[in-house]
Amino acid sequence: MVMAISGVPGNGTQSRALTVRDAIIDLIEKRGYQTGARLPSEAEVVKALGVGRTTVREAYRFLEQEGIVFSKKGAGRFYSATPELLRPLTRLEGVTEMAASRGLKLSNQVLSITMNDPDKKEREELGVVANEPVIRLARVRKQRGVTLVYSEDSFPRSFISDALDAVDWSGSLFELLDIYGVHVVQSVTQISAQCLPDDVAEQLGEDATTPYLLLVQQHRNETGRPVLYSRDWHRGSEITFEVTRHR
Repeated sequence: MVMAISGVPGNGTQSRALTVRDAIIDLIEKRGYQTGARLPSEAEVVKALGVGRTTVREAYRFLEQEGIVFSKKGAGRFYSATPELLRPLTRLEGVTEMAASRGLKLSNQVLSITMNDPDKKEREELGVVANEPVIRLARVRKQRGVTLVYSEDSFPRSFISDALDAVDWSGSLFELLDIYGVHVVQSVTQISAQCLPDDVAEQLGEDATTPYLLLVQQHRNETGRPVLYSRDWHRGSEITFEVTRHR
């Protein structure tokens, strides 16, 4: 079995493993694998992507934890019985990537982009000092005029070498940070049921009682350093997340 995927970029074993994991997921989707289909061996992935065996083994470990892959001793690894979980909550995606993976075509409006001294929460989550400027980005994603996601992101100003008004903030923030050499590879996420803040609901013309699923995330790079603090409100009636639980 030959994998038709290209080489893997990335810094550090975990970052590479996450990229390999995504490459395997893309292969599953493109080839339309059915439940129980045998997946490429570690050796085949190593040869196809030019990465180390440890990286491939770690990538498959992620897939097994997410319920996408199961293994049979002596037989190999196989596509699991849960195809609907190709992009589970355990997979780290920005809102832009999440929308694309679900076939959602969202408008992306930048509400504000400012530079500020960090508040107490930003100092705690980003590990910055009181006088170290942070960028605050507020955006809303809508579909047919309905708010699906409202986002607030904070990260150190030092990450962006260009003037703020020279940057396109309307796309994937993960991809933008990649351009500046800041690679988000993992996050610690708190999930709760919330409504939009009153002032935001008023600004967007939304009912302040509409339920949202709030994801508060501290994103980290390949060395474990916090690089991005985000708060994403996902409209409860339109967006759901799925998880695989193991006993």
